Amino acid sequence: MGIQSKLVARTFSLAGGLAAILAIAAPNAQAEPVVDLGGIPVPLGNVPGGNVKITQSDNEILLNGTIGQSFFGVGKVGLVQDNASDVSYTYGLNGAFLTDVFSGFTVRSVTPPTATTGGTILLTGGSLQYFVSATNPNIATGNQLTDLANVRAGTLWLNLLPAAIDAAGDTLEINIPAGNSLSTFNGASAQALLDVNMANPGVAGSFFNTCTFTAPFDTNGICPPDQADTLFIGSANSGVSGDFPISGSDVLKANVPEPASLALLSSGLLGLAWFARRRRSN
Repeated sequence: MGIQSKLVARTFSLAGGLAAILAIAAPNAQAEPVVDLGGIPVPLGNVPGGNVKITQSDNEILLNGTIGQSFFGVGKVGLVQDNASDVSYTYGLNGAFLTDVFSGFTVRSVTPPTATTGGTILLTGGSLQYFVSATNPNIATGNQLTDLANVRAGTLWLNLLPAAIDAAGDTLEINIPAGNSLSTFNGASAQALLDVNMANPGVAGSFFNTCTFTAPFDTNGICPPDQADTLFIGSANSGVSGDFPISGSDVLKANVPEPASLALLSSGLLGLAWFARRRRSN
């Protein structure tokens, strides 16, 4: 093989490796390019409202209306999708199990629902963390704290801190529809804005630190004022789920833009390969 042929072969090999980072095969022929983050393929893209949708089933404690009560729970990530609902990850794909723990939220205010008006629970503080494990963690051990510990035994994948969502500094708002009670309800909803904890971001943290969501009260310094990294939207119903009395289906929305430097490097290598190939043909 001549020098020019070797150059072409090596260049296409390197370019192909970079292309693999940006276009990993997905379960349903993923339309968007993806990047492998600690064994979890995540779609790349930056669109209003988020290109990444992380859908998780969460189990959580019941909030009984006590001011100062701590709120926590644990769950499993069933899907990672792009904004067109193309799936890049399902739970356990290629032996990677992505789970989550939320904890440290404290009840500040409670307005119970009535027959005609909805109820609201406001909480402060807290964190949302994702972990990836090589085996399926047991989150139905019979002990809630053991369930959380089993998830945390994995590798920290994404570490998020809630941003304030109002002038009072609340970080999580839970709404319960009229006609329900604090203990028995269907269709409760929750919302929070979260930033990557850059002091300990996790494997995927730096990729999610994009500050692409509007957050008028976010002044924690992780993102510029009035911006946040992710948006959390939750729903919950009463009824035992695993070791917890409440079940939830939640979505974390985010953007993971294609790294500009990686895209430029890939295009430069492809250009170099084309130039070498042209010289050979001449």
